[in-house]
This record gives sequence, structure tokens and C-alpha cells, in this order.
Amino acid sequence: MFPKDYAVMGTVLHQGDFFASLIGMPGAKDAISILCETYKMFITTAAMEYSTSCTTKFA
Repeated sequence: MFPKDYAVMGTVLHQGDFFASLIGMPGAKDAISILCETYKMFITTAAMEYSTSCTTKFA
């Protein structure tokens, strides 16, 4: 990324809808389900850095 891109990316990430448009990797949900059968899984996020993303991340 170039310095001019940082400002644009910061704006996009703080809009709140960026995370709602992301698509999970193929097989990711199945992999998590399999792991949950054996392990306690904790998903962490930097939601407080982009507080407008909380709603879409937990939807």
C-alpha cells in the first residue's frame, strides 16, 4: 500500500459495512465445526478499533 491509500482504507474500514461484504474462505465454516468438536474455540476481533464494524461482524 502507498501512503495515499492509508487514508482511503481508514475511511472504508470506519464506514461499518466493509466487514459485511467479506466472503468466508471455502471450507472455513466446516473447518471451524470440526475443530469445535474437539476444542473450545474463541474467535477474536479488533472490533473496538473499528467500532462501527461490531454490528456486521456479529450478525
